[in-house]
Formats: sequence, structure tokens, C-alpha cells
Amino acid sequence: MKTTTHILSASLVAVGLGLSACATTEEIQQTARLNDRLGKLEDAVSQLQQSSQMLNQQVGSIQTELARTRHQGLLAKQIVLTEDKLLFPHNSVDLTGQDVKALDALIDEIKAGAPNYHVEIQGHTDDSGNPEFNYLLGEGRAKAVQRYLHQFGGIPLYRMSPLSYGARIPATARPGDAGTASSRRVEVLIFR
Repeated sequence: MKTTTHILSASLVAVGLGLSACATTEEIQQTARLNDRLGKLEDAVSQLQQSSQMLNQQVGSIQTELARTRHQGLLAKQIVLTEDKLLFPHNSVDLTGQDVKALDALIDEIKAGAPNYHVEIQGHTDDSGNPEFNYLLGEGRAKAVQRYLHQFGGIPLYRMSPLSYGARIPATARPGDAGTASSRRVEVLIFR
């Protein structure tokens, strides 16, 4: 009886070990399949990221060209206010005393050409820092100019369009110059 119990116990242990080995083999195979699928997904994500970067570059080029040529023949005046000469402390949307003088002269210029005009106020930044921050900074600067022109110059809001280009349109066309102070600017375009 003892021998039968030992044989039965040994058989159960062997079956248990065999099942354990099968589960381990099955787990290894499943892990290998998952790793293979993960590798394929990582490759797909990498390809999508490369495609996205290429598309963003193409969109940026198209937007740059569009911004430079869109109102050809309608542009009456373009004024560039840059951080290195006037306008805004670094990473700020607050107007300074010099800014106010330049904008007061701009108000006179706009009103001299009334009644048919539209003012496009473009906020630009350099390429340092986060693109989202640069976009918001450019937008804040354009809106600060719009607010000043409206509050202190009486320019109607419907005659102005504040836009932000962030770092998409550097002041110079030379590579690597996008980080210069001249790229941190507000451009005011007066259309008649």
C-alpha cells in the first residue's frame, strides 16, 4: 500500500512538474509573441513620428510662403517691431514705454489711411523653448498690441486680426538664425 501511495504521489508530482513545464513553455511562447507584436508596434510608431515630422515641416514651409505672399498687392504698409530695438521684454507680453511711442505713431499712420483698412498683427518668437509656449507668447504679444491700438487709438476690433506664428517664420531665412532677437517680433501689416 505504501508503495502504491509512493508511486501515485510520484506520478502526481511528475504530472505536476510536467504541467508546470508546459505552462512555462507556453508563457515563454506568449512572451515571445507579445515581444514580436511590441516590436512591430514600435516600428509603426517610429514611422508615424517620421511622417508627422515631415508633414509638419511641409506645413511650416507652406504657411511661411502663404504668409509672405497671401496679400500681395493689397499690403499698404508693414511695420516690424522687434525685441532688439523696441517691443516687449524677453518672454513677456507687457508693453514698455518705447513700445507705446512706436504704437502711438502707428495709430496715426493707420488713421491717416482711413476709412478702408484692416490691420493684421502677427506675433513671432524665436525657436528657443517649447513650441506651445512660443505660440502662446506670440499670441499674447499680438493681442497686447491689438488691445493698445483699440483702447488708446480707438481702432475698432473688427478691423484687426491678432495672429501667432510662434517660431514658424523666423526673421531671417538663414538656418540657425531663428534664435536671434530679430525673430522675437510683432509685425503689423496694414491692408487698404
